[in-house]
Amino acid sequence: MEVDPSRIATDFNADFDTITAPADGTYIATLGAILGIPGLSTKWRCPAITLSGSDTLTILGDVTLVLTAPSGTSALSMTGNAKIIVPSGSRLTLYAEGDLKIAGKGLANANVQPLTCQIWGTNTSVGGQAIHIAGNGDLRSIVYAPNANVAINGNGNVMGSVVANQITLTGNAAFHYDESLSNYGDNTSFSVDKWRELTTEAERSVYSSAFDGW
Repeated sequence: MEVDPSRIATDFNADFDTITAPADGTYIATLGAILGIPGLSTKWRCPAITLSGSDTLTILGDVTLVLTAPSGTSALSMTGNAKIIVPSGSRLTLYAEGDLKIAGKGLANANVQPLTCQIWGTNTSVGGQAIHIAGNGDLRSIVYAPNANVAINGNGNVMGSVVANQITLTGNAAFHYDESLSNYGDNTSFSVDKWRELTTEAERSVYSSAFDGW
């Protein structure tokens, strides 16, 4: 059995769904030190978040936050010792089209599952959004931003999953994929069950009928 080079591809392409941010939510011009109500689901809209020095933002309850800063501008900037805190039992779902910089003390999610902190990049231009996790920034979260360029550097740590146009890890950056996320979402019914490389003609002949008509 000969291998037809014209039927072999070494590249991979996939279409990822474009995410649209919710159009509703209570508008607030600036955020205080606390957002949300314990035990309740709330939805908010804000132009952008800037945290510096020892600033903190604590998320209470199940919070959906839409940052309305447009493409090419900063939607989230964290520097110094600033921190976003998601206590155990609370959840944060964040939508942004603009750039996100998570540095400082990072986004501290006290929940075990990264699913409790979700970041959705809504930028529709390939490479039009930058997500930067730097310094000692920690992120226990899922990040879905198929058009964004994600950079994790310094001592930044990510536990969860990242879908992006480009992902760059430098320095002491670390990433751990949470395998429980394979069951998350609507398109989880199909996956690779077994992989076996057929390196000899004898091995390939067993499966040759499956490729009749190709």
